[in-house]
Amino acid sequence: MKTAYDVSINDDTWPKEAFEIVSGELSKTLERLDPGSTASHTFVLETKVQGRFQGSPAVITYRVPTKAALQEAYSNPIPALDILAVRPPEKKFEWAKLCLKTETSAKMEKSQILEY
Repeated sequence: MKTAYDVSINDDTWPKEAFEIVSGELSKTLERLDPGSTASHTFVLETKVQGRFQGSPAVITYRVPTKAALQEAYSNPIPALDILAVRPPEKKFEWAKLCLKTETSAKMEKSQILEY
């Protein structure tokens, strides 16, 4: 095994009309990656649409000292994603509060009925 140089990870197949980048970057570059070492690449997306989405593997390019040509590899593919609903991020906690209030209210009503 040889050290890989000029390692580039590119995962830019997420369509801008369907996904928004919340954090991180869709690509990453490493100067070198030694044999047996690992590197991570993380980003968070938020959906803009409903439906089924089939993502593509990320493309990894790198150089090794024994070959002049740029080498190319692919990440593992992810399974198809079923995006069930469009949900604005600012509503997440309001829905949780509403569910909690409804559950608490139902428990109170039930306990009051049992007291009579």
